[in-house]
Amino acid sequence: MNIVHRYQERKNMRNVFATLFICILLLVSISTNAEEVTDEKQDTPTQGLTDVQNDNFGMDNQNVKPDVNMLYDQLKTLQDEVKRLKEEAEVRKSLEMTQEEKTETEKEILSAAGRQYTLLRKGLLSVEDNVRYLFNSTDIIEESGLVEHQSNHSIENLLSLEYALLDNLTVNMTIPLIYKNDKNGTTESLSVTDIGDVSVGGQWQPFKVGGDWPSPIFYSNIIFPSGRSPFKIVQDEDLSTGNGFYSLNAGMSVNKSLDPIVAFANCSVGYNHTARKLNKRFSGLILEKVEPGNTMGISTGIGYAFSYQVSMYMSFQYSYQFSSRYYWKNRDRTSSGSSVNAMFNMGTRWNLSPERSVTTQLGIGLTNTSNDFVISVRIPFEFEIFSNNEKI
Repeated sequence: MNIVHRYQERKNMRNVFATLFICILLLVSISTNAEEVTDEKQDTPTQGLTDVQNDNFGMDNQNVKPDVNMLYDQLKTLQDEVKRLKEEAEVRKSLEMTQEEKTETEKEILSAAGRQYTLLRKGLLSVEDNVRYLFNSTDIIEESGLVEHQSNHSIENLLSLEYALLDNLTVNMTIPLIYKNDKNGTTESLSVTDIGDVSVGGQWQPFKVGGDWPSPIFYSNIIFPSGRSPFKIVQDEDLSTGNGFYSLNAGMSVNKSLDPIVAFANCSVGYNHTARKLNKRFSGLILEKVEPGNTMGISTGIGYAFSYQVSMYMSFQYSYQFSSRYYWKNRDRTSSGSSVNAMFNMGTRWNLSPERSVTTQLGIGLTNTSNDFVISVRIPFEFEIFSNNEKI
């Protein structure tokens, strides 16, 4: 739209200057004709003819004078038009978003969609509080033919810390506090409040932003089994808050500004370490070791800024986990099938002030293994530890 406006402005200016040039030529032509008539009257030999010609010249002046006034009015009108167009151009230019503002808006959209899509400036410490509510329900048919309804409620408070060592290198840590409540049929529900699995990682952007090709961001993290392990709790008496094994994840994310939207995508792989020395009892059997299946996933989405205060994004997440193997004491190993997890997310970022924003998100599960829905609210806080004006 900016290109169309500039082209129309240039076209209008060319028309105005062309009209102005033609009017000047007409004014010069009329002045030249008037001087020629005056010279002819001065060369007349007789007084009578001079008087007659003077009378005629007076009539010509009467005809010429209105033409000059008309040209003056036209020039005045053209001058006002040029002034108006100039003022409109200045107002339109002042309303246009600068390149820095566009870059900042793009970063805000990407930050709302996920921290793996953007990096902090060197010396900044980001503290983010992310509160999520997860709900999942299933119906299980028992051997007696009865249908038992299970509902699982979880509230997670994720405290994330991220620090920028360089403009293109950051380190981060996430500490989750989890509350879970599970209810099976009409029986008494179980609930637990405890810490979840802590993760530590980093992000690295090897190339500068800009150009025709998007600049990738590489990231990785390690997840520690700090939460309650599902292999160590008492079955039907307690709930887990973690996976029970170490995980190593790595991935790459890219983004590209396609005015007026921002497109982003991500791919990742995950390695899950074997859980050993479990000695977990299940219905008279003892589980000794678990080899959890590795994972791989992709995500993609778009974001759009409605104004300086509000932006919106949509994304799709897909992950695939390979089958897991279970090793039992005095029994052959067993395997589980692979699983697919898919979510559709919609979120908005609200800039409450230049220093404060709130991001809300709704995730809708698309597969049986996914949560039915997830609602999250994120509030970031940024602190400048070391002042640095340089940028990559």
